[in-house]
Amino acid sequence: MSIEHLSTKISDRIIEHIQTQMAQGTLNAGDKLPSERKLAQQFNVSRASIREAIGVMEAKGMVKIRHGASTIILDIFNPKLIDPLQDLVKTNQALTADVIAVRHLLEVEATILAAQQATKPALQTIKQALTHLLTCNKQNAKTQVKADMDFHLAIADASQNIVLAKMLRSMGNLVEHEMLKTVTTAMQKPEGQAKLDAQHQQIYQAIKTQNPQQAEAAARTHLAFVQNHLS
Repeated sequence: MSIEHLSTKISDRIIEHIQTQMAQGTLNAGDKLPSERKLAQQFNVSRASIREAIGVMEAKGMVKIRHGASTIILDIFNPKLIDPLQDLVKTNQALTADVIAVRHLLEVEATILAAQQATKPALQTIKQALTHLLTCNKQNAKTQVKADMDFHLAIADASQNIVLAKMLRSMGNLVEHEMLKTVTTAMQKPEGQAKLDAQHQQIYQAIKTQNPQQAEAAARTHLAFVQNHLS
């Protein structure tokens, strides 16, 4: 159906459609938009309208135009935007506490929502992430941290709150730095690693059994343990 006749500016209609696809996860960071010709056919508009829409999206930081190649969807929650904080967090205990506080806000809510709304495919993804976390090389702290982060991101995705999931991803580098300190400290204490594994299993079980109250309690217990190992 043509959208040329609509009173709203044509390029705005195109942008709104693409933004909706991004919000729904149909289009993700790194994906390529179809060519101008294909987009013009899809929307039944002129290629000039497509070029105008893409130009506006580039100015907003939504896409990157590779001249002569393609148009790439950008991550509007790019972790690089907060990279300068990493050096401060390394030397400032108060900022580490701030990272934990934000994890409480995001991860606890994500875990509650996942217990309420996780689909079977999403639950399978969490289970796979948990299995990898439990069986990965625990002697390599960075490998464990990556697996740990993947587990929590799978839960965030299962929450079906796209903004929440994107926000947690935007904090990726900061959270991984904090996780690295937790894992390193836990490995030096008796049963530290076993407790982490048990906490992650409890979180998964609460989500699997669709028990938001247990999910919240498990997430809070886990983050309290993390905070204790960073103090």
